Amino acid sequence: MDKSIESHSGPAADRAKILDIIRGIALLGILVMNISFLSGYVFMDEAQKAALSTFASDNIIYQLELLLFQGKFYSIFSFLFGLGCSIFINNASKKGVNPVRLFHWRMAVLILIGIIHIRFLWEGDILLLYALIGFLLPLFSNLSDRRLLILSVIFLLAPIALDLSLHLIGIWPAEFLFELGWKIDQTNGFTEDTDFSTYLYRPELTFSEFIQWQESAFLYRWGDLIQTHRPFKVLGMFLIGYVAGRNQIYLELEKHKPLFKKIAVWGAVSGILLGLAYLYFYNDKLKIQDNILGIYDSIFHNLQVVPLALSYMSCFALLYMQRKNKRWLEFFAPVGRMALSSYLSQSILCILIFYGFGLGWGGRVGPTILIFTALGIFIFQTIVSYYWLQYFRFGPVEWFWRTLTYRKWQAFRK
Repeated sequence: MDKSIESHSGPAADRAKILDIIRGIALLGILVMNISFLSGYVFMDEAQKAALSTFASDNIIYQLELLLFQGKFYSIFSFLFGLGCSIFINNASKKGVNPVRLFHWRMAVLILIGIIHIRFLWEGDILLLYALIGFLLPLFSNLSDRRLLILSVIFLLAPIALDLSLHLIGIWPAEFLFELGWKIDQTNGFTEDTDFSTYLYRPELTFSEFIQWQESAFLYRWGDLIQTHRPFKVLGMFLIGYVAGRNQIYLELEKHKPLFKKIAVWGAVSGILLGLAYLYFYNDKLKIQDNILGIYDSIFHNLQVVPLALSYMSCFALLYMQRKNKRWLEFFAPVGRMALSSYLSQSILCILIFYGFGLGWGGRVGPTILIFTALGIFIFQTIVSYYWLQYFRFGPVEWFWRTLTYRKWQAFRK
């Protein structure tokens, strides 16, 4: 998301473009998974899914999405966020300003954006978590690369130990957030008989009802984030990205080509094999909250995400180093340059397509149609981003973020 890389020019700028490309690809991958939530598919029961005309292919596609997409692209996005933070802090230091103070102010602005997103658009917001975890990054800035990578492994594996420990002691810290969310829902007139899988997709849904629905969104979202130990996963990927940014790997792709090749192969092999094991245990429907055997979900999910995410990024870097691939890969760059605006606009577009006060497609389509819908939204975003960047230096939300970060007006038009 950070645009400080624009200070580079010439060959360096060309090599740094790989960050925009990977960021754009990550946004497409995130949309492919998020659209299943925004459309209501993941909240349908088996009878509702079976009633869809695409039922035969829906489960196959969704299983493939779980294997190849789930967790991988938000991990890539987390990696890039950590990398961008290292660039920002480094550039701030060179300008003679207090890098930590400016960085913390930047995260404070992102908190504001995240709160607006989760309160008025979609409960699946990730920006608020990124900003809060981002506040911690300067604490790690003086550690060696080796120590940062060791810590990243510890954070990434911590969810497995936490799930096992919490099951053994029988305490789930996030439960009180779900209970508070339900109390707000009851105050707003929701009951046990409310069909939450269809509520947002009713033709008679009004915008005021949607805003009322969002009142409890923060509590449910953060209950889920805590229950799935997402802060540890995000911080782990932040630290790996921070190391990559500090060593300017994105500017020296050729130098690291052998490393990319190893990660691409071994990350893919281990990630897919572990991912298949995760699918097996995911489909047994056993949850760690209720059954100790649910620990296998946690083990294989946490072990398979990062290798495949790193493999994807390595593959994109290797492809980009081949001149014949640059042109089609650069298709993803405009959306990547406007990553924050693109991420938020995905929520807006999906709401207008799926919710009842919009087109009302929600609750009526499965992954077979949703994957093409996601592609259509992304292509639309790419076209808009391309033409926007012909006239403006930043995306609209990036400009807002940058202006508040530096607390002075930023030139908007080129």
